[in-house]
Amino acid sequence: MKKLILISQIIFFLGLLLYSLFIFGWHASNLMLRDDWKSLLVFNKNAINPQDISEIDKLIYGFHHTSILSLFSMFFSFFYVLTLIIILIKIVSLNKKDKFYK
Repeated sequence: MKKLILISQIIFFLGLLLYSLFIFGWHASNLMLRDDWKSLLVFNKNAINPQDISEIDKLIYGFHHTSILSLFSMFFSFFYVLTLIIILIKIVSLNKKDKFYK
């Protein structure tokens, strides 16, 4: 029963993580649509076209202009899923050890 609850939580929070990453990527890609995109670049100052904007500049723009709720849910769900996966691995490995020693 514990494994079922853990797996359902992992699936739910993976969905939340993917949704948060989608929202973050959507906000980050809006940099190319702005009229003043050249003034917002940090690393690639010599870009001529909006297609020349580096990914790191898009990430920095995304961190500045994405809502805090989206960023919080992205980081929280990532670390929560990571913690749940570690717990699930420990439960499975303990069950295998118990079966081995019986």
